[in-house]
Amino acid sequence: MPKHQTKFNDRWLDEIDGNGHKLRLWCSKGKTDTTAYCFLCKKTIQCGNAGFAQVLQHSEKSKTHIRLANIACSDSQTKIAFKTIHNSSSIESQASSEVSEIIPVPVRNICVTSKKDDTTKAEIIWAAKTANDNYSFRSSDGIGDTFRAMFSNPETLETFSMSRTKLSYVIGHGFAPVFKEELISDVRASQSPFSLQYDETTQCQVKKQMELYIRYWSPVHNEVWIRYYTSQFFGHAEGATVASAIMSTFRSDDVPLTQLLTLGSDGPNVNRTIWREMEKKIREVYPGFQGLVDVGTCNIHIVHNSFGKGLDKYGKDAEQFVIDLHSLFKYSAARREDFRKLQFNLDVELKLFIEHSSLRWMSIGPGVRRILEQWEAIVQFVKFLESDPKKIPQSAAFKRVQATVKRAEILVQLKFIASTVTLFEAFILNFQNDEPTIHIIYEQMADLMKKFLLRFMKGEKVEAIRAHQLSTLDLARHSQLSDGDLVIGEPTRQELNKLKEDQQKAQLLGIRAFFTAVAAFLQTRLPFENKLLRFLSCLNPDRRSDANLRAIEFVASKLRTPAADIASVSDEWRLYIHDEEIRKPEKGTRVDHYWRDIFKLQTANGNLRYPLLTTIVKAALVLPHGNSDVERGISVNSRMLTSERNKLSEETINGLRNTKDMVKFSDPQSHRPERVPVTKKLLSSKEMDALKAKNASLLEKETALNEREKELREKLEGVGQLLIDGNSKLKSSVKSSDRAGINAAEVMIETASGLAQKLNAEISEIREKQRNVECQKRKLIEKSLGEVPMKKARVCASVPKQASKKKRKKKSNVKTTTAT
Repeated sequence: MPKHQTKFNDRWLDEIDGNGHKLRLWCSKGKTDTTAYCFLCKKTIQCGNAGFAQVLQHSEKSKTHIRLANIACSDSQTKIAFKTIHNSSSIESQASSEVSEIIPVPVRNICVTSKKDDTTKAEIIWAAKTANDNYSFRSSDGIGDTFRAMFSNPETLETFSMSRTKLSYVIGHGFAPVFKEELISDVRASQSPFSLQYDETTQCQVKKQMELYIRYWSPVHNEVWIRYYTSQFFGHAEGATVASAIMSTFRSDDVPLTQLLTLGSDGPNVNRTIWREMEKKIREVYPGFQGLVDVGTCNIHIVHNSFGKGLDKYGKDAEQFVIDLHSLFKYSAARREDFRKLQFNLDVELKLFIEHSSLRWMSIGPGVRRILEQWEAIVQFVKFLESDPKKIPQSAAFKRVQATVKRAEILVQLKFIASTVTLFEAFILNFQNDEPTIHIIYEQMADLMKKFLLRFMKGEKVEAIRAHQLSTLDLARHSQLSDGDLVIGEPTRQELNKLKEDQQKAQLLGIRAFFTAVAAFLQTRLPFENKLLRFLSCLNPDRRSDANLRAIEFVASKLRTPAADIASVSDEWRLYIHDEEIRKPEKGTRVDHYWRDIFKLQTANGNLRYPLLTTIVKAALVLPHGNSDVERGISVNSRMLTSERNKLSEETINGLRNTKDMVKFSDPQSHRPERVPVTKKLLSSKEMDALKAKNASLLEKETALNEREKELREKLEGVGQLLIDGNSKLKSSVKSSDRAGINAAEVMIETASGLAQKLNAEISEIREKQRNVECQKRKLIEKSLGEVPMKKARVCASVPKQASKKKRKKKSNVKTTTAT
């Protein structure tokens, strides 16, 4: 280091740097005499060796400085003042408080002045991006953590890029196969059976999309998980077609078929065909396959549909009333405003009406309760509209509403539905979750059925029958309660007593028909006679003390336990019943969490205490209790695939769903994308995806060029024939001294020659493009294989030129004919 170092000179501040900016606009003296400070980059510059040259070097070599200086030092910007303070303890505070010089601030850009301003700028830009691109506000939750994970290395900012095409390829061709492979690997690693659940719907692309989900015991989380696997797309979704598609997907993904335990669906008859075809196809591969385990179809759908059967007998007017009231206000801002004013005057809650659809589980319940809350306002609003003929809607919906509010019977229907629907809502709510509930579904079905029967059947008839006999109970009139003893709810009874006697009888007759229709449907659809479902109740922690050996032995045999191990299963079960280390779980504990603690227990010599029970319980808890998980997936799909996004490819749709599933699997609580493990496989898949996408693009371009070349050569052959005809005509006309013929022949030859020249020129251009495509394809191959690039002359010139020489001979034939 030199003894005499160059000191900072204030005269340097009046000099112009290589970017055309005065140094004073971005530079000041540093903390020491031999340093300068750039308050744009917030960086100290050493100037002790080369002095002014070192300061200039910073302004000309730093890309960050050039970018910031171009923004901050533009003459077209408005000005902001800064004051220079000497001997400050902080250079950054010195720079931010200067007022003696004029620093330009962009009119439309945001000037970088401090860390706080940088943060504010970033937030402003993101808010503008959110508004401009119609992002949901919820998408910004946790976005700071996401950006920090993305740009933990500041250099990433310089190379990061993303576009719609790249994003589509990354998600559809990069994420989808990797995340699906990780799912299958987790299923394999569990070494336990799994269930396949599916459902299909027609989406906005007018395709039948079948969602496939896998329910299994995940070794990663050590609990039961249901995860999105893939989607299949159909025109006609016959049972055999669906089964073939599922099997084809299983084979291509190397899914362990022998671990497939059962299929879960919503119940239509087509699923029986799928069931038979799947068993048949698996046995073709594994002749020893024992068949799928039957636990029935989705019981949630059965319970929901049973209520609909009851409404067909009694309650259709109330159901239509719920639909009409919602539609009356759905698209009318004026009616909403008038109704709110009326609600305010009546001191009624300012709420609108709830949409009801027969396809949505028990949506009639909330709709009816809302109407009863707003009944006085509804009646007054109808009168308000009737008072002014100009305001009366002419729609059929309003005419029905107008007639319905004047009928006293409607309140009986509404209050009866409100009283009865709670039974069904409670059942459905119990099974609309991800955790396993197969161990309680039989008891819940029996409880629902008995509670419902006791509303209109004689108690001694219901109490005398056991759960598995419920499907045989006689629902005849002589076994039912009298009209006065029917359990219809006190509010319903009060409204009923306001009616005339004949009206009361008609309503009670309808109510009795409702009860009978619902009960009959449940009797024929709910699997009360399914012994496996009944005996699975032994896995309920609350049933531990009275659990019997017969139940666990039956469950073990049905879940493919070898006959030789059944006796050992019984031994473990006896030990489980009396094991003092096992405590009753706290309320709300998942059943798989209760059992996984039991799986960990060991004997005195360190072996697992319950090895066979572990296998059996894991298999039992992956049996589907319903299809609500898949139904939620269809809702996710409908929000993702909207009418504005109906151009998404099937690969992209699968990629989006696989990615959503992986984010949830990686962070079950918060669903933060930065928690997804970025493995080497995922990184390499992204690179390979880019190569595949580029290769597909090149192949598409190559095909288009080849087709165009073929088209041009066909035209060239036609031009060649025109030349031949022109030459023939010229010869014959010369011999016969036909001046007109000679002129016509010359026109033919001239026209053909011009066309041939244009066609040959375009063919040459196409050949050049083909050589470029060939060169790019070779480079892609080398990149994917990691080879050393070949010489350019060999790759891009030699082979194509040899081919082009042969083609030139064909071209020369046309020119030779012209010369003749």
